Amino acid sequence: QLAGTPGGPAVVQPRGEGLISGNRWPGRGGQETGQCRALAFGRLSPEDAAVFCALAEESSGPVQPLETYIRNPDQLPTGESARWFILDCIRQYVRDGKADKFPPRYINRFLRSLSQEHQLILLTGMVEKWGEIGGERAMYDLLFEVSSK
Repeated sequence: QLAGTPGGPAVVQPRGEGLISGNRWPGRGGQETGQCRALAFGRLSPEDAAVFCALAEESSGPVQPLETYIRNPDQLPTGESARWFILDCIRQYVRDGKADKFPPRYINRFLRSLSQEHQLILLTGMVEKWGEIGGERAMYDLLFEVSSK
């Protein structure tokens, strides 16, 4: 945990669930950015601290639970670093079986809402898993789009 960050506590959980909660992101400019970096690099692996700081500096609001993004893909962050971070968390969430509870319509809608590049990154090495949880239609559509070019 990162305690004492400006704007309330932030919680950094292990990879795959690396969400930050609170009323607003720490590190939004100036002194807060330095404090954010000092706290993150003192408590996390260097890789996770770098991701955390990039995400905090780019973000326009708090991260939602991963379920929110699967149900409402339009809620995904618009910034590239934040989006990639959340998509990586979702990929691990799916890999760990935590998305098994979603009806296929949510999985397909989520996948279809992403760019081809983002879909391919999520699917790499996990085609069977995404198929098991109901993403077959979106994967078929992606295969058709990619192979018809």
